[in-house]
Formats: sequence, structure tokens, C-alpha cells
Amino acid sequence: IGITRAVIANMSQGAVAQGGSTLTQQLVKNLFLNADRTYERKAREALLAVSLESVRTKDEILELYLNEIYLGQVGAAAIAGIDQAARIYFGKSAERLTLGEAATLAGIISAPNRYSPLRHPERALARRDLALRRMAERGWITAAQSEEAKALPLQLAPTSTGRKSPWLVAAALERIESEVGEDGVISGQGWTVRTTLQPALQRIAEDVVVESLADLEAHHPRVGGAEMALVALRASDGAVLAMVGGRDFGETQFNRVTSGARQIGSTVKPLTYLAAINDDHSRSPGAMIADAPLERTVNGQPWAPKNYDGTFRGEMSMRRALADSRNIPAVRLAESVGMSRLSSFWKQAGLSQATAYPSSSLGSFEATPLELAGAYTVFPNLGEVVSPKFVVDAQNSAGEIQFREAERREAIASPEAAWLVTSMLAEVMETGTGRAARLHGLDGAAAGKTGTTDDARDAWFVGFTGDVVVAVWVGFDRGKDLGLTGGKAALPAWARFVDAAGLKTSLPEPPEGLELIDWCADEFRPARCAAGCADLRQEWVFEGETADCPASNPLRDAFSRLLGAAIEDDDASDDSDDPPRRRLFPRRR
Repeated sequence: IGITRAVIANMSQGAVAQGGSTLTQQLVKNLFLNADRTYERKAREALLAVSLESVRTKDEILELYLNEIYLGQVGAAAIAGIDQAARIYFGKSAERLTLGEAATLAGIISAPNRYSPLRHPERALARRDLALRRMAERGWITAAQSEEAKALPLQLAPTSTGRKSPWLVAAALERIESEVGEDGVISGQGWTVRTTLQPALQRIAEDVVVESLADLEAHHPRVGGAEMALVALRASDGAVLAMVGGRDFGETQFNRVTSGARQIGSTVKPLTYLAAINDDHSRSPGAMIADAPLERTVNGQPWAPKNYDGTFRGEMSMRRALADSRNIPAVRLAESVGMSRLSSFWKQAGLSQATAYPSSSLGSFEATPLELAGAYTVFPNLGEVVSPKFVVDAQNSAGEIQFREAERREAIASPEAAWLVTSMLAEVMETGTGRAARLHGLDGAAAGKTGTTDDARDAWFVGFTGDVVVAVWVGFDRGKDLGLTGGKAALPAWARFVDAAGLKTSLPEPPEGLELIDWCADEFRPARCAAGCADLRQEWVFEGETADCPASNPLRDAFSRLLGAAIEDDDASDDSDDPPRRRLFPRRR
């Protein structure tokens, strides 16, 4: 039936798009043939299958099949056969498997990496339950036995591996499998997969995660058992250079870099600022924005966002608001852009789960570390976002390329707007919530942003220097708040990695179309528009956007200065031993 379906489908499409085979045919293909999708190979496969059926019983053929079938990956090591799978996944021999465990292995055969109990336990459970349900429907087990097995949790054995780069290797194989299918890599035909990994950076990343978690637990014992994920990618082409999906691949193979979607908090703010500046060139980093109470009605309920420290600072520059990660200015700016437009912009950047709720401006939607790192490529690439990739290509045993990862890039903002926000992110590292990076080895130019979600459940830091974007997430998988900010939990690991990796610490040069002018920081206007300015600095603006002087409100400005003086220039996410603030754009008197 399956072969007939495949023949009809292939004839209608004019190409070999589907395959169909019996278990015996799969066995002879794996033992004697290659995985080429040709009618010649299919014919030879059928003849060999008939021959095998004539000399072996069905039970003997099934035994051969189960002893050699590919059943997943642990690091770079393939799991071959039911007994090896039983020992790796469940810590026992095949003859000791329970009904539910046996159903789990049966359920994952079609795509063992996609349904891996180690990396995707929820998918493995769904496949187990499907196998149990079909067994009950066919009368092989009773309905009571099926329900009893379904009620049991998936209890896996602790797995250890000495393999190199297990996180990225497993992700690469799963990527290939999703593209090529079971007739490709999982058939065990000696494929070669080339990845983007840089082994030296991978070793550094693994060491940094271990050391940073140990240091974090030593200073904050309550976070014992927290997980950390780190990914480094090359901005110019999206190549993943290093990937660590958790504290120990031997304990759990769940990859938090590729699959651990969590709320991203304030790391979304730079993308909001980018959309705002790109849409309206009068919004220079020195322009004013209000940090004052606001209340909105969302779905019939009042919503009154607060800043992390519970205070309001009045009028402030967009540069300062981002550096200190103020929430209210971010909400106001998002409203001025429009939440529908902003949601589309975030999705263009690669944040596929972005929503248009007002709270989304504070990062209430989820993304994986890989997606977030990919979104931040828009800054070093000056307006172009590049999708992450960790596979170069895959070749079969004959050296023929069966899959090649295409480069996907899209210009979503102007170079000028991207550079202006990059300069603001550099300010974060010098005078804002990221300045503690200097205490952990960062030396040179860098740009980045902290992120902390509600109740400090998740801690983030995403930043870049040279051509490398690095994202770090810290938190618990479920049921517990971390209780630490991104500046305390994630930033140290980020800085340690950048320092140990010896990355080129530099930022892009300003593109044409921008100019550096004297700016009155007190009045948020060009200095020529403010007589007797008391706080004269320099600021970048779009060329030709300062011909008309924006109006100044003396009463508002005086109130803003009084309010600013009354509130200490401090952020709740900063450490008490942070280095002093250093200004990128010094005052001019």
C-alpha cells in the first residue's frame, strides 16, 4: 500500500518525492544498499527483500532489523539497535523493558532525533502514547494496560558522554534529519555532516558555563541547580561558532539554546528603539522621552507598568533610558511606533513568537537564545538580520551533497538607524546596566543589553563585539524563580567568554548619513537651539534633521532637572562593586 501511494505521488509530481517500503526492504537497504532515491535502487531492494523473506522467518527478520536499526544520537555517537537504545535511554537491557518503555522505542523509530527521549521528552511521550493506543486498538494489549502505561512518567537513565560538542552535533543531526528524512542520515549509511562549529571556541564556552555556574552558586546558594545556555554566532553569515545547551549533557540532553523558549525581558528594547529611530529620523539618541507614570486598559483590565526600581525620573534622553533599562520610556516608544508594526518588525528580526500586546514592549513573549542572538545580528550588520545556521552541508557515502544550509539575510532597518542603536548599546556597557562586564575581563569596545523577566525568573545578556554575537540565558527549567538580574547572573559568563575567546573587541564605524553635533543634554536639543546650555555634550544625529530647533519647555525642563537630582542615578540591576561610569560622549563646557 505504501509503495503504491509513493508511486502515484511521485508520478503526479514528476519527481521522487516520497518513499515507501516494508520493514524487510528497510533492512536490506540498511545492510546492502545506499539511500539513493532512485527506481533502480528500489528494484534491487525489492528483489533482495523477496530473497530474504524466502530464507528467514518474519520473527528472524524483525530480530535482524531491531538489532541494527538507528535509534538516535548521544553526542557524536550513534545508537544502533534496540538493546543499546534500552541501555542508554532506560539503563537496562531490552528484555527488561516495561510496556511503556518498549512503546517509546517503537514510537521513535521513524525519526529518532526528532523524537529523542533525551532532547524532546514531550515528543517521545506523545509517540509512546500513540504506540500504546494503536496496540490497544488492534487487541495486542488491553485498554487498561494501555491507560496504565500512559499514566507513567518517562523515566530516563542518567546518560554520560565524553563526546566533543554534543549540543551542536545533536542539533545538526536533527536539522539534517528534518530536511532529508529517515532515508538519509538515520539509515546509518556513512554520511558526512559539516558544521559551523569552531572547536576552540566550543571548549571555551563549555568551560565558561561550568565555571560561571559554580561561581554563581558560590555567591548565591539559593540558585543551586540553575541551568545556563550560551551560544556564539558570527554575525556576517549567521554561523554558530559555539553552543552549550545546559550545564551537563550527561544529565539532560534538552538543548536550551535551540528549544528553550523563555520570556526575553528587556533584551527586546534595543529592537524597539531600532524600529522607532528607523521610522522617524527625528528620534536621535539624545531626544527626550518621558519616564513618568502611565496606565492603560488591556482586555478590560488596568495595566500600569513600573520601572525595575519602582521610581520615575521624568524627562530623559533615549540614550540614557536604554542604558539604564527604563521600562516606561520603552512602553511609550513602542506605542508611538504602533504595536502591530512593532510585532511585525520583531518577527522580521527572527523572534517568531512576538505578539502585539502592550506588555510585549517589555519582552513578555518568548524566544530561544538562538533566535535572540540571530535578531541581534542586525546591529553589527548595520540593518541586515542573518538567520543562524549550524550546518554547512551533508554528503552521502559517495560524496554527493544531499543538503546545504542556505544563507538567509534580510535588510530590516537602515545602516544609520542600526548604528545609532549600536552606539546606545555601547553606552549600556560603559555607563549603564552592562558596565560590570569590565570586572569580568571585558577589555575594549562592545555593545549589549541585559534582560530580566517578571519576578526575576529568567536572566539574559545578549551582546556583540567585532563580528560575533553572544547570548547567555540563566534560569530554572520550571517551577522556580532565579531571583537574580541579567546583570548579575548572565553578564559575567558573557564577559568571561568574550575575554577568554580573544574576540576582536570593536564596533562598526558610523556610516555616511550621520553627523556628530554639539548637544544640550539638559534640554534634549542641539546646542545651537539652547542658549546658555549647562550640560553640553556631543551626540549623533541624522544629517539634515536639525535644521529646525525643537521647542523647549522651560517649566518642564526645570521640573525634569529637579526630579533627576532627587533620584540617585542608580539601577536596581547594578552590582554595588561596579566600575565607575565612563561616558562615550563626554561633556563639553
